[in-house]
Amino acid sequence: MNNIPIYLQTDMYKTGHQSLYPESVEYIYSNFTFRNGALSNTNLDKVVFVGITYYIKKYLAQWRDDFFNQEWEDVEYTYREFVDNALGRKTDLKHLQALHKLGHLPLKIKALPEGSLVPYGVPCITIENTHPDFAWLTNYIETSLSAVIWAMSTSASTAFAYRLRLEQEPSIDKEIIPYLCHDFSYRGMFGGEAAAMSGFGHLCCFSGSDNIPAAVLANEYYGGSRFSSVAATEHSVMCAYGKENEFEAFEKIIENHRDTIVSIVSDTWDFWNVVTKYLPKLKDKILYNHAEHGGKVVIRPDSGDPVKILTGDPKAHTEHERKGLIEMLYDIFGGEEKNGLIQLNPAIGAVYGDSITLERQDQIITRLVQKGFIPDVVLGIGSYSYQYVTRDTHSSAIKATHIVKNGVDTPIFKDPKTGQSKKSAKGYLHVEKYNGNYIVQDNVSREKMCSGELRPVHLDRYFKEYGDMENNFHKITDRINQQIKELINV
Repeated sequence: MNNIPIYLQTDMYKTGHQSLYPESVEYIYSNFTFRNGALSNTNLDKVVFVGITYYIKKYLAQWRDDFFNQEWEDVEYTYREFVDNALGRKTDLKHLQALHKLGHLPLKIKALPEGSLVPYGVPCITIENTHPDFAWLTNYIETSLSAVIWAMSTSASTAFAYRLRLEQEPSIDKEIIPYLCHDFSYRGMFGGEAAAMSGFGHLCCFSGSDNIPAAVLANEYYGGSRFSSVAATEHSVMCAYGKENEFEAFEKIIENHRDTIVSIVSDTWDFWNVVTKYLPKLKDKILYNHAEHGGKVVIRPDSGDPVKILTGDPKAHTEHERKGLIEMLYDIFGGEEKNGLIQLNPAIGAVYGDSITLERQDQIITRLVQKGFIPDVVLGIGSYSYQYVTRDTHSSAIKATHIVKNGVDTPIFKDPKTGQSKKSAKGYLHVEKYNGNYIVQDNVSREKMCSGELRPVHLDRYFKEYGDMENNFHKITDRINQQIKELINV
């Protein structure tokens, strides 16, 4: 998006709003809210809010480079090339030229701390203009702001749901939970920025990821990340050896990774042949490498029903398919009992990265525990879970609720009889905490609106210090970890 001027990153209809609002409107106050969970992809009644720091530092900063630091004639030419041509007429750009002359965005943005669990109906962000000549600007940025916040927050909420399910299983070592869900989604995303934005949401809850752009985003905009991955093959690697040399491929790969973790995709041809024939032959080498060098081999099936492959299929015709991969690995490599369940030998492990949904994650954990195993298998989360969502998943929306007309405060709201779920709040909004949960009160005084949990993160030219202090990556992950503990201990 860097080559698309920021002043064009809006809906076409918004380009004419400055002439559609009543001339008496001086200030517009809007909010971003996750309205309801009717289409939610999680079993939570809240959403993990993230992304405002990224939006401010990347998108609002672009106004400086794309708009204010450009000659007005160049801005006007580019704007007219797209807007005027689309509308078929020459538009009045006095409002835009006046903004260019002002030299900064006259906006105040307040937000809750990133990483917060926010109940439906409670605003995460408020926006208002700070100069009476630019009331149109508040909702001009709605399009780009919404596109960032709903997407990043939805992925963070999805990851939170995966994380919470793992935390609810008492047999799993808490120290390894951040590595038990791995981000495999990049190739299924709408390009690199979408992958980075979604992947950041994953990194807020997990350390394991193959999504490098997400780590870059976290470092550049949030001051760090906890990004971890391992060496791994793919089908092209295995195919390069040839089917007739598959066993030799396993031998070589394991030998070349004696002192580290290596994940080997194992179903390029016959997965159960790998499990029942190759692994018993490689057992001594795998155990030796672990004991002497610290290596670990992770077997990766990549097709079939992940629940049946990992935990067994009682209706299968063969014993190994009835047992499933985890029990077969125990039969070959052994393990030890911990609190009544079996943990696999640390020299061997499993990862499944295809078609893992929240429902399947729950089935895998439940069935492994029922079989007597600690369910610490790594699960790869792909683009189905992170991209099979929309802005409607949590009914994300930005709505104006208050205006100032000729100096008079005027609460406004929408209340469509044909769609009560889209009813908005009214007037200025105040968010506070009650019994550990955010609650909202609408139609409050301006004085009360200025207090509460919504804190300034941007004012005119400046990214507020509060935003930088409270929304760095480690503060966000600490906040998420604390909220998980609170939910588990309820």
